[in-house]
Amino acid sequence: MPSQFQEIVELLTRVQQLGIALALLIATIMLIYGGILWMRGTPDSQQKARRIIFNTFVGLIIVLMAGGLVEFVKGVLCGGA
Repeated sequence: MPSQFQEIVELLTRVQQLGIALALLIATIMLIYGGILWMRGTPDSQQKARRIIFNTFVGLIIVLMAGGLVEFVKGVLCGGA
C-alpha cells in the first residue's frame, strides 16, 4: 500500500479510537447520572433514570458495533493495515 494511504488509514484509526474513547467516557458519566437519579427515590426520577440507563446502553452498543464495522471494512479494503 502506498505511504499516503497508510497515513490516511493511521489517521482514521486514531479518529476512530478517539471517538470510541469519548463515547465510553460519556457513557460512564451518563450511567453515574442515571444511578444518582435512581437513588433519589421519587417515581419520576426513577423512570427518568431507567430511560437514561437504557438509552446509554443502546448508544454504547451502537458505537461499539460501528467501531467493529469500521475495523472490518478497513481489514477488507486495506488488508488489515
